[in-house]
Amino acid sequence: MQYKRSDRLGLEMQRALADILRNELHDPRIGTLCSIIKVELSNDLQYCKVFVTVYGSEEEKQQTFIGLEKAKGFIKRQLSERIQVRKMPELTFVPDDSIAYSIHISELLHQIKEEEK
Repeated sequence: MQYKRSDRLGLEMQRALADILRNELHDPRIGTLCSIIKVELSNDLQYCKVFVTVYGSEEEKQQTFIGLEKAKGFIKRQLSERIQVRKMPELTFVPDDSIAYSIHISELLHQIKEEEK
């Protein structure tokens, strides 16, 4: 299978972003249960969507995204030190609720199974 350059760079950026969030970023607004689910780069490598999931209350989720937006410059600088690209893409942090949604569906299926018994 042949991957596009944007796919390969996206995977590398995902690894680097996860490491930066875990080890470099010390903002108290960013929760410890915050993880990078997926990174999508545009074909021209100018824009990058970072899908982030946060486990916690709505207030914690909002604070995490506020912290990520405020730390965007620091994150881009750290990425540029780790990944060699001509121009670092513009980062956009997008909430991803797929894990919470799958847990909710699993609970509903379990509830239906219990009702059938």
